[in-house]
Amino acid sequence: MKRVLSAVALLLVALFVWSHWPGPDYATMAEARDRRAQDTRGDIVIAAVRDPQQTDYVKGIELAVAQLNARPEKLLGRRVRLRIEQGSADPVAENALVHRLADDDEVVAVLGHRSSAVAVPASLVYEAARVVFLPPFATRKSLTGHGFQYVFRMAPSGPVMADQLASLTALLGYGQVAVLNTRDDYSREMAFLFEDAAVGRGLRVAHRVSFQASDEDYRSLVAELRAKSFDAVFLSAATEPGARMVQQLRELGVQVPIIGIDSLNSRDFAQSAGRAGNETIVPALYRSSQPGWRNAAFVERYRAAYQQDPDHNAAQGYDAMMLLARAIETAKSTRTSAVASALRFMPYWIGVTGLHAFDAHGELRAKHYEFQELVSGQWQPLPGLHLRYQLERAEQEEHLAGTPLPPGFSRAFQAGASMEEMAALQFELARRILPFERLGVLVASRDPDTLPDHLAQLRQLGQAAGLRVETCVVHDEALDDDLAGCLQTLPEQGQVQALMLARFDDLSFVDTAALERRLRGVNLPVFAVSAAGNRIMPPGLALFVDEAGRQPDFGPAVKTVERMLLRSAVDGVIGGLVNLPAVKVDLQRLLSLGHQSNPALLNLFASEMPPVAATFALPKAARQRAEAASEPASDAASTPEPEVASAPASAAPPAASHATPPSSSPSR
Repeated sequence: MKRVLSAVALLLVALFVWSHWPGPDYATMAEARDRRAQDTRGDIVIAAVRDPQQTDYVKGIELAVAQLNARPEKLLGRRVRLRIEQGSADPVAENALVHRLADDDEVVAVLGHRSSAVAVPASLVYEAARVVFLPPFATRKSLTGHGFQYVFRMAPSGPVMADQLASLTALLGYGQVAVLNTRDDYSREMAFLFEDAAVGRGLRVAHRVSFQASDEDYRSLVAELRAKSFDAVFLSAATEPGARMVQQLRELGVQVPIIGIDSLNSRDFAQSAGRAGNETIVPALYRSSQPGWRNAAFVERYRAAYQQDPDHNAAQGYDAMMLLARAIETAKSTRTSAVASALRFMPYWIGVTGLHAFDAHGELRAKHYEFQELVSGQWQPLPGLHLRYQLERAEQEEHLAGTPLPPGFSRAFQAGASMEEMAALQFELARRILPFERLGVLVASRDPDTLPDHLAQLRQLGQAAGLRVETCVVHDEALDDDLAGCLQTLPEQGQVQALMLARFDDLSFVDTAALERRLRGVNLPVFAVSAAGNRIMPPGLALFVDEAGRQPDFGPAVKTVERMLLRSAVDGVIGGLVNLPAVKVDLQRLLSLGHQSNPALLNLFASEMPPVAATFALPKAARQRAEAASEPASDAASTPEPEVASAPASAAPPAASHATPPSSSPSR
C-alpha cells in the first residue's frame, strides 16, 4: 500500500511540475528574429523539410536556390542558404523539429511539413514565433482558419478540391456515385466534403464504404458494393490502399470510372494499380508536359540538374522558393512581418504551377486543379474539364466582391450559342479581366461589304456594357501605315484605356511582323476575342479569349473522355465543353501596365503567353518546346529578367529517367 501511495505521490508531483514548467517563449523568439533581420550582410536562411517518403519537393527548392544564388544580384545582394531538415513519420520527432526551427532566429521561412496533420499544429508555433510558413500540400481548411499573418496555403484547400471533383462528376454525367474512403482523418474528411458537394449538385450517393488502410483484402466490401447500381466510384485513400482497392474492384468486375483525390496522383499508384488503374481520374496541380515557355525553362533546368523530369512535388518546391524570393524582393527586407505582408498583398505571382494570390488570411485564391486520367500506366491530361468549375468559382467570387457577373454567366458558354452571343460573353470576360470604360478598336478591313455590320456589332457590344468605343480601320494594302496612324490617333480619342484587335486573321508574315512591331510601342493592354472576328490569336496581345474546342489538345482529351461516358451522355458533355473560354494572358505585360486584376478571372487562362525576349533567352531545347507548345510571342517590354540555369551544388543527380510520372503523395 505504501508503494502505491508513493507512486501516486510521485505522479502528482510530476504533473504539478509539468503543468507549471515554463513553455516556449515565442515572443522572445520573434524579437530575436526581428533583430537578426537587421543584419543585411549575412546569408538569408530558409529551412526546407524533406518528406520521409519522397525527396523531389526539396529538389525543386534546391534548384530555385541555385538559380537565385547564380544571379549577379543574388537576393537583396545576399546568398540564400538552404537548411534541409529530414521530416519524420513520428509526430514527437516532427514536433521537436518544428520547435527547433522556430527557436532558430536565423530562419526566415519554413517550406515543408507535407501533411495537414503536421502542418496545422506547426502553423500555431510558426505564427507565434513569426516564421513565414508555406506548407506544400496541406489542404485542411483549418490551416488558414485562425486569422494568422505568417501562414500561407500553397495548394487549393480540401473544400475547393472536393467541390471541383463533384463538379467534374456532374459534368461527366455520373448521376449516382459510390463513395469509398479509408479511415484516416484526411481521407475521411475528403469523403465527407465530396458527399456534401455532390448532393449540392444534385448527385446521388448510392453507397458508402469505409475501410482500414492496413487491410490487404477488401473483396467482401467490393462484393457488397457490386450489388449496388452506380455510375462512378469516388475513392478517398492514400496511395497504397487506394491501389489495392482499385485492383480488387476491377478483379471483381466493377468497371466504372474512378474519381480519386490528389493522394492517388502518384507514380507509385500508377505502378501498383497497373492496368486496373485505367479510367482513374485525379486532380493535378502540375504536369511536366504542360505547354508554356515558363514550364519549358523549368523542365530544362531540372533535367540538367537531376537527369529526370520534374513532378508536381518538385514544381511545388520550386514555386514556393521563387514566390518567397519575390516577396523578399518586394519587401526589400528579410524581416518576416514585411515578407508576410508582401505575400498577402502582392496582386498575383505566376509560377510553373499556376497563379498565386492570397487573401488577408493566407488563403490561396487563384491556383487551381486540372485533371488527368491513368491510361496504360501513364497519366494523360484532360484539358478543359476544369474550365466549367473555374467559371463557377469566378462567378461566386465576383458576387462576393460586389461586382457580380451577369446572371447565369458561367452557364451561358454552351455549344448552341451563336457567334454574336459568344462574342458578347468573351468580350464581357475580357472587360472584367482588363477593367476599362473607354475602348479603342482596331479593325482590319478585307471585305468592305461586311465591314459596316462588323463595326455596328462592335459598337453594340460596347453599348451593352456601358462603354465608350472608338474604332479605327486598317486596310490590307496599307496595313503598316494605317496602323501607325490609328495607334497615334486612337489613344487621343477620349483617352482610351485598352485596345482591341478585330478581324486580324490570316495575316501574311510581313503583316504579322508589322503588327507586332507597332504594338510593342503601345502603352495600353491590347486584347482580342476569337468570336469577334479573330479565329486565331494575333501577335502582340496582353490577353486573348478563345474557345476550349479550338485548343490543340482538345481533340485528344475528347477521345479520352468519350471512352468513359454513357453513349447517351457523349453529345451533351462534349458539347458543353466546346465553347468554354480558354484565356491566354501575358501576365508580365499586365503587371508592367499597372493592371492588378481579379485573380479569380485571370486564373481561367489555359496557357501564359511568352514575352519575346524571354522565349529567345531560353536554352535551345527549351525554346523549341516553348515555341511548339505556345502561341506567338508577345511584347518584349514585358520580358522578365532572364534566370541562369544552374544545377544545385549539393544535388547528386539520380539515374536518368525521362518522362517520369508524378511521384508519391502521402495523405495530407
